[in-house]
This record gives sequence, C-alpha cells and structure tokens, in this order.
Amino acid sequence: MPDNSPPKNLAAEIARKRQAPSEMKLLGLSPNSKMLGLFGMNKRVIAVSDAALYDVKMADWIDPERTNPSLNNMQRKISKRGASSPSVSRTILTAEVLSQPGFIRELDREALLGLAMNGALCLSSMDDDSDAISAFEQSVVDNIDRIDPIGVSVIVPYHDGLEARVKSFFQSSIHCLQSLLDISALFYGDGCKKGYFEGLRDHLKHSRKDEVFSDYLKRNLNFIKFLREVRNAIEHPKLNKIMVIQNYRLLPSGDIGGPTFELIHPSVAHPEVGLPSFLVQIIDSLATLYEEVLVQLFDNNSENFGEVKFGVVRIPPERMRYGSVRYELSITNLPSIAED
Repeated sequence: MPDNSPPKNLAAEIARKRQAPSEMKLLGLSPNSKMLGLFGMNKRVIAVSDAALYDVKMADWIDPERTNPSLNNMQRKISKRGASSPSVSRTILTAEVLSQPGFIRELDREALLGLAMNGALCLSSMDDDSDAISAFEQSVVDNIDRIDPIGVSVIVPYHDGLEARVKSFFQSSIHCLQSLLDISALFYGDGCKKGYFEGLRDHLKHSRKDEVFSDYLKRNLNFIKFLREVRNAIEHPKLNKIMVIQNYRLLPSGDIGGPTFELIHPSVAHPEVGLPSFLVQIIDSLATLYEEVLVQLFDNNSENFGEVKFGVVRIPPERMRYGSVRYELSITNLPSIAED
C-alpha cells in the first residue's frame, strides 16, 4: 500500500511546532485582561478570561494526519463576556466547577456543559440588548442641553429598533430558562419537564419529597411565568395580553420621557416602568435563578462515600474559581475517628 505519511523531515517539523502548546497565548486580550483557566467540553477547549470566552482547537484536532506544517491552532471568541460577568460566572462556569467528575454518578457532563453554555450565551445576548438600550439613553442624557425648540416644535430623540431589542431580550430569556429545565432533566429524567417549571416543582415535591427545592421553585414561579407571558404577548398579542414599549416622547411637563415597559395581562400585569434599569434587574434575577437551581441540583444529587458526605458549599472570596464562581462541591461533614 502507498505510504501517504509526510516525509520524515516534514513530520519532524510538524511535531516540533505542535508539541509546543505552552507557547500558545490567547489573542485579542486587552492589556488589563488575563486568562483564568481552561476546560474541555464537546471535543473542544474553552479558554476563560475575565472579559471573554474563547473556543480553542489544537492543530492536531483539525489535521490529525499532520499533513500541513503551516496549520496553526485555532482561537475563536464565542462571547465578549467572561468570568467577570454574572451571565457567564453563574451559568457555564458554575456548571463547570460543580460538575467535576466523581461526585455524581452517571451525569452526562458533556450535555450539561453544552446546555449551560447555551444559557450563558442567551444571558449574554440579553446583556447586549440591555447595554444598547442603556447606551442610547446615556447619549440622550449627554446631549439633552442641545435639544432646543425650533419655532413651536421640538425634535425628540427616537431609538430606532428599540422594540426589536426588547423582543430579542425576552425571547432569549425563554431560551435561557429552557436550557435550565433541560439541565434539570439530566438529573431527574425528561418526565420532570412536563408542565414546564410547575411540573418540575410538582415532581420535586411528590416524587422526590424535596420540600426545600420545590418551595424554592414555588417562590420563583411568578418570575418565570412573567417572562413566559411577556414572550407570549410578543409572539401572540391580544387586546388583554400585550407588551407596550414607549419610545422617547415629550411629556406634559415639557420634559423628554425615556423608554418604558408595560405588560397588559389579566394575571401577571406589570405597570409602566423605566426600561433600561428594568432590564438590568431581570438579567440579575435570571442569572441568580440559574445559579441557585444548579446549586440545588448538585447539592441534592451528590454522592456520599461511606460516612463522608459531599455537598455544595460557598467558596471564600479569595479562593473563588475563575475569580467569580461562588460555589463548589466539597466535604460537608468530617466523620469522627473512633478511638482504639
């Protein structure tokens, strides 16, 4: 059979280049940013900096036959938000730290990390929408003194695409929630997803006899239902179920009113509220919900080894993984040693 392997001198050159991974550095890091760690998921490596996430593939994974001596390792920024963002630290990074092998039997870690990454990217997309809306508002504030009447009229700023941003924001929130529900199914089976989060609550209460976790979900169901009904009002508006977004406008006082949000709904109505700060609050609440559900899933399903019990514990600030992950699995009891 013909020998298709590269010549020996070429093979040596490729081997030298590819066996020096320590020389690889993350490209595009700002002077004040730094790489905080690496983890593997779904046949790729994710590099974490405080300001971004990168998908890294080694040249040998792309060209395992080593035919191209010029081939470089690949780096691709997949999120412009990194460990310093709660949208990343409370989702994918918390999942990565909690899912270290050996603590939970038969957990599909690859599936877990893939779903948690989806959650992180959805929250990051919500951050993008929120930031764009806030940045426009700041530009209006910075230039408010330049808005003068012309004759008997005044030109009021208009944020083109404002409503599209808000729609994108709430649609991403539902995708984020779905990833969290799918993660729950990795622990409890697909049956727990019937009935959405209300079904998960009932499964925990009746099948698992877990009053603590089910009560936690019960306290958060109104928030989850609100996000879902906003999405429904966006996609299937009705006279009594509709989202109302106000753009910049002139108020009776003569002031310029900023953008506002209102939900008209028979059961989860929300009064008119300033839009930029409202979106920031929703992101924080959703990121915290994601983190706390992950914590309870892992705490309730971690293995015990004899008398040694494992569970989720809070990490001291000086030891936080990636500088921002607040929880890890650890020994929760120290069994006494019997005296001889």
